[in-house]
Amino acid sequence: MGTLLCTHETSVNGVPEMIQLIPHGSHHTDKGSFTLDEAGLREVMDVFNGRKNQMAIDYEHQSLTGAEAPAAGWIERLVDRGVQGLWAEVRWTERAREYLRGREYRYLSPVFLKESATGRVMRLLGAGLTNRPAIDGMEPVANSEGFPPGKNKEVEKMKKLLVALGLDVEATEGQAIEAVNTLKSEAEASVAKDVLDALELEEGSTHSEVLGTVMAFKRGHELAGELKGQVEELSRKLQHSEADDLVAAAMREGKLTPAQEGWAREFAGRDPEGFLTFTAKAPVVLRLGEVAFPAGREAASLDETQRIVNSLTGVSDELFRKHNN
Repeated sequence: MGTLLCTHETSVNGVPEMIQLIPHGSHHTDKGSFTLDEAGLREVMDVFNGRKNQMAIDYEHQSLTGAEAPAAGWIERLVDRGVQGLWAEVRWTERAREYLRGREYRYLSPVFLKESATGRVMRLLGAGLTNRPAIDGMEPVANSEGFPPGKNKEVEKMKKLLVALGLDVEATEGQAIEAVNTLKSEAEASVAKDVLDALELEEGSTHSEVLGTVMAFKRGHELAGELKGQVEELSRKLQHSEADDLVAAAMREGKLTPAQEGWAREFAGRDPEGFLTFTAKAPVVLRLGEVAFPAGREAASLDETQRIVNSLTGVSDELFRKHNN
């Protein structure tokens, strides 16, 4: 493992109590490269939390040189801020506060151990105030005026999102993702329950049971459509049969001539009630079988007069003979 010194600019105005020590992710600096992932962050915090003594922040990393190294402050606790990385709650000395207020010191440099092969951060050793930054683009120090325009709004949005997820504002990225996945699972479970209720199935029904029930409903819908078609066809046949009966009755009553049969069937099939009204009010135009003939002549014989009558009424000679023999 190797030791890496990194820096971070403190607040220009005021003296912050919560500061960013190590940013999350992989970074390349003029002091070397390093990576802070979730596993490494947890390991750093576990080791820190196992300490009995507070960790010092010195000036210019003097504690690494063996020279006199007065403390500028003390790290009281570490905070995992997810994508923002590792933060620290610091109690500054009065002398350090004056330096920071006067902008005599503007940067904070953490000291940590990393794996030589991977660059993964393993342990925090301390930090120092310095004016030689190594990391470019770290999060600004969290004080009342430390955020650049727009950045504070982004942080506030993130805090609101974490609260909406039922998490602490300092929740980690992993915790936020886990909360979102839980919500997705709950939503999917709710949808699944609604589907089971609609299918009248018990909770815990298998995929095969759900699929079989859906297929049964689908087939039932198809059968209903087929049955509807059959009913409509039967209805049409009954309607035609009724029309045939109405027309036949009208013809027996002499209310229709054979020439009117086609028109009468269409009328009776379309409007049976209207056709009944028509036949009730229509005069008798021809009652077959009741034609009077001169004495001595066979009923089925045709003379010229009868032929003319038949022609005018649309009665064929064969039909006349059929009903008069």
